[in-house]
Amino acid sequence: MANAIIINAFALGLLDGVISFVGMRLAIVKYQEGENMTKKIKNTKGFTLLEVMTGMVILAVGLLLLMPMMVVSMQANDFARNFTEASMLIKEKMEELKNMSIPVSGADSVGTVSRVWTVTDATANLKKLVVNINWTDRDGRPRSNSMMSYMMVD
Repeated sequence: MANAIIINAFALGLLDGVISFVGMRLAIVKYQEGENMTKKIKNTKGFTLLEVMTGMVILAVGLLLLMPMMVVSMQANDFARNFTEASMLIKEKMEELKNMSIPVSGADSVGTVSRVWTVTDATANLKKLVVNINWTDRDGRPRSNSMMSYMMVD
């Protein structure tokens, strides 16, 4: 919005001087119609100590506001990693059960993760396979995931 106003002011030939915006001084070009549209840049002397300190405070506040987002991002990454590992363990056990001629129920643990699988008869030649997995996340909350599949048996 401010850029559009400055451009429009240039187009109309009305803008003259130096504008100070958020601690930065912008040199504004003045067009003079009588001198073949040559540009003259106003002299600026740089930043004052107050402008530099204001900029540093704004930067510090902005960085402090970003820190909670970093913590949430790390927690989400940890949850996603654990959930992916659990899903891979479920898939691995399901493939083992499907490769057996006659699958049987059981349980085991891999590291801090416990797996329980059940095999039940759905019909005379159809088995229902269910693999449940449980683990505790870094915050001590119990988590679980499961997968169900059917298998034809002879």
